[in-house]
Amino acid sequence: MFCPSCGTTTSTEVKFCRRCGLDLSEISQALATQREQAGLSPGQYDPLVRRKQIVERLGVVLLATGGLILVSSVFFGIIRLMITKGEFWAGLIFLAFLTAVIVGGLMIAYSSRIQKSGKPAELKDPTAPDTARLLDNPPFEPVESVTDRTTELLVKQKVRKEI
Repeated sequence: MFCPSCGTTTSTEVKFCRRCGLDLSEISQALATQREQAGLSPGQYDPLVRRKQIVERLGVVLLATGGLILVSSVFFGIIRLMITKGEFWAGLIFLAFLTAVIVGGLMIAYSSRIQKSGKPAELKDPTAPDTARLLDNPPFEPVESVTDRTTELLVKQKVRKEI
């Protein structure tokens, strides 16, 4: 869920926002009430989210299958060309280069995916509702931060010393 004061992403189990300190217990209760009214149990996925995950997985499988067929046909064509023309070593070196490029590209893509999913801000509870969608109007006014109050006190002390 999102803190209505500062917008920080937090878990529904957290009682206070870690950034601004806002009490989130009432917000968690409101979200639980909205979730119950929508007919979703606490551990149940939203049906649209589940469908989206299925479609994304199917797309990845189809894309991987198409890529595998394309790469296999290129390899087969090169091997056939090597056999008919008799340029075995040149074809073998080209195949090794092509394999290295494909494996390197896949490793870079996998590495970037791991980095994206490994960020703390990206980690979300799959059972937690999307609070940005559930709460249209935040019920609370933004809370004054701790530093604002401290800055005001320092300014007042400075003025007193100058007088």
